[in-house]
Amino acid sequence: MSFELKTFNKLMLDDIIKIWNDDVYNKDYLSKYSKKRFIDEVLNNPHFKKEGFKVIYLNNEILGYGLAVYNVLKVEENGYIPFIVIKKNYQRLGYGTKLLNFLTLYLKENNKKYIRQLFFDPINLKWNIKNTNNHIHPNTPGILYNSDYYLFLINNGFYIDGDNQNAYYLNIENFSLNKKLEEIEKKNQLDGYNIEIYNKNIHFGEKELFEELNNIVWYESFKNNIENENHPMLVITKKNQILGWTGPIYTKSDNRGYFAGIGVSKKIRNKGLGTLLFNKLILEFKNINVKYMSLFTGESNKARYIYERSGFSLVNSFAILRKDL
Repeated sequence: MSFELKTFNKLMLDDIIKIWNDDVYNKDYLSKYSKKRFIDEVLNNPHFKKEGFKVIYLNNEILGYGLAVYNVLKVEENGYIPFIVIKKNYQRLGYGTKLLNFLTLYLKENNKKYIRQLFFDPINLKWNIKNTNNHIHPNTPGILYNSDYYLFLINNGFYIDGDNQNAYYLNIENFSLNKKLEEIEKKNQLDGYNIEIYNKNIHFGEKELFEELNNIVWYESFKNNIENENHPMLVITKKNQILGWTGPIYTKSDNRGYFAGIGVSKKIRNKGLGTLLFNKLILEFKNINVKYMSLFTGESNKARYIYERSGFSLVNSFAILRKDL
């Protein structure tokens, strides 16, 4: 059967959303799209270009579609393919591979050297956290292990290229600080360590902390919050010097707690302060009526043990994949 490949136009939108909701949402973990949400989150994304959105037809029927994007705000050697979707009755007939080949060519023509599937993808795909009350995580940190899309990409030349990303979840509505952590807090207070809300007028040492942690992204988040957003942040201090940080503290519209990261100076590790700091963060979220928290971290990241000790459950594992062009 011959097929035709077309570049996306808005007349295709209703069919595209229906295919997603019939053949992706109903069988997979990814969230359902309304027309408005698809327009807001995909078509109006600053990195979206219609030339990278290809739709495959057979006898005037849309069989599927795929999207390729790249960061238009900075020069990178890699591009991304957030999704390739084929109608159920036409799967495993080679149409997905044909779409992938065209999307790959599009990225090559735009001087990309490889495709990488990971959390830096400009298109954020929301996904449903299983066995919860419609709780959602706002982006996929990679490709879900052993999903149809994972197997499709592996069979088409992609390979694992990075640390496994584990997604964690906790309902915090009944969260409380356990007695062991209360004892840890008292002991550290006797040694002069306190956990408190950051105050730019009295606290110092943040630049040195982030340099030690070697995390410019956290430092930029810290500075942006101070300059533009002014949400509370928690810090570990001794004599007003910052030795640990987490936050900022605010809730999303879906009652999900968000924070940019957590870091503790190596000077004060093995005192239980990292776990205590994170549990204090959870309590701050609970106090502003946050219902749940979800996050992801690398398999080898030691912060995962803080999350696990705090009651978080591992809900999904994602692979970071790559294909050289």
